[in-house]
Amino acid sequence: MSERAERLAAELEQANREVIAFAASCPAAAWTVPCVDDERTVAAVVRHVGGAYIAHLRLVQAVAAGEPIPEMFGDWATIHAGNAISAEKYAYADRNETIASLQRNGANLATAIRALADEQLDRTAVVPIFGDAARTTEQIVEIPVIAHPRGHLVGLRATVAER
Repeated sequence: MSERAERLAAELEQANREVIAFAASCPAAAWTVPCVDDERTVAAVVRHVGGAYIAHLRLVQAVAAGEPIPEMFGDWATIHAGNAISAEKYAYADRNETIASLQRNGANLATAIRALADEQLDRTAVVPIFGDAARTTEQIVEIPVIAHPRGHLVGLRATVAER
């Protein structure tokens, strides 16, 4: 087992635990209000984090295997369109289902990261939404995969604090 992969998986699991703890403790009155840094509701943003784990898993696996980058990572317009659909669909997402999504999808992603060999972590690819520079699988796991839930937590916590 790769020590680097283990470290990355543990970091993702920690970030996911923080999102789950937030979701579990978020006051009911704040669950369906728009985030202070986002037009989406708290529920939609938390659900988005869990859903993004599925997309991130596809990206990590593609880069690690030297396969083509999934189309959804080709341009920001595609990502924004998907986020808009998700925002509407999950504006009033059930808290328990949302937490289950975080648990399930986060665990699947952490398991996949943990299974990566150092050679896979070192493999590079150009991901169009990140620009023209090639990134390693490890860099992609660090940003956006691990940074994504942590970034959203800032806005989520600020929203609750403001209420």
